[in-house]
Amino acid sequence: MAKPLGMAHQVGVHRALIGQGLFPLLDKELVSGDEGLRGACTDMLLCSLHHDTALLRAYVSKEGGRGLLGRLVDTLIATDEHDLKPQVGEMLRGLLDLSSLHPPTSPEKDELLGVFYDHHMARLLLPLADEAHPAPPP
Repeated sequence: MAKPLGMAHQVGVHRALIGQGLFPLLDKELVSGDEGLRGACTDMLLCSLHHDTALLRAYVSKEGGRGLLGRLVDTLIATDEHDLKPQVGEMLRGLLDLSSLHPPTSPEKDELLGVFYDHHMARLLLPLADEAHPAPPP
């Protein structure tokens, strides 16, 4: 929507949409039964991640791991939509790539990584553990 605008105006439009509740709306619709809607929400979240990562990270951190971050992990684990998994994986990578934060030991970095490891890492590793230790045949 803001693509034809200059960069300064794009930032303004982006922040205005976020201020009006874009993230909670996309977060809620990410679990929609409509495959097209889930894909559009994922695209918009990815654009937001690429445009201003700090705003999306702040939203995720504020939720304490029970909102968007959890739904992204759930989607990555449970979805059969092959075009959605790479997008969700890229979003998780972008959110968790905190190498660009300054200073390197910022509270934001510690908080986001703490939420991820405390609430979601074990669930992401569970399919690998199941593969490593398959159930014995009946």
